[in-house]
Amino acid sequence: MVMASKELQLLLENLSNKHFLHHSSGITELEFATALALLAEASQIGSLYLDVYPNDPASLGMELLRKAAEKHYPAAMYELGCRLIEEESRDTSEGENWLRQAAELGNTDAMWALGSYILDDELQPMKEQEGVYWLKQAYQRGNLKALYEWIGRLLDGDGVEQNSQEGERLLRSLIDVGQVMAMRLLGQRQYEGMGIDKNEQEGIYWLNQAAHEDDVQAKALMRQIEMDNGKKERNER
Repeated sequence: MVMASKELQLLLENLSNKHFLHHSSGITELEFATALALLAEASQIGSLYLDVYPNDPASLGMELLRKAAEKHYPAAMYELGCRLIEEESRDTSEGENWLRQAAELGNTDAMWALGSYILDDELQPMKEQEGVYWLKQAYQRGNLKALYEWIGRLLDGDGVEQNSQEGERLLRSLIDVGQVMAMRLLGQRQYEGMGIDKNEQEGIYWLNQAAHEDDVQAKALMRQIEMDNGKKERNER
């Protein structure tokens, strides 16, 4: 592992001397593809290392993430930004800076995270309009995590004005294109009356639909509902 990491850092350093991300004209297509692969590897190794050693901010993992981020690799910028905001020795200013750079380069995960952090008041000052903007930018570019979060916020009034009708409409539109998670979320919220009008019958229908599509959480919810109903019936005898 030590030799591999040293070799990887050396390769990254050699590639950085060519400034391949900004001056690709002097680099062959193969070299460019190799460079991107190496940055991806550096980002992944850095992330894995930090998962194993989460209390070591000056670790090899952070170093590799920084090297990849400094070479304008958006996935590394996103990962580094999130870790800087969330770790114990947090640096929200630097973390926000990396997320903004990644978002401006088109990384939808960074857009999603930036919007989420802003609406959760993790970044100061909290600007609802900007948080909404980044979440929308992310899901309009196909980031489902951002869309599901936006739906949840609309239904719960979390960081934004509550709009249950729009949240339910978006959930149903996802069901129309076969999104199993949307079936489960709609079913659970209908059954429990969370942000959506309570409708146990339709809620169970959608939970069953999701369970039939092998959604593990939907199956667990259905088992719990069946157990609760069984206890209720026994108590009423």
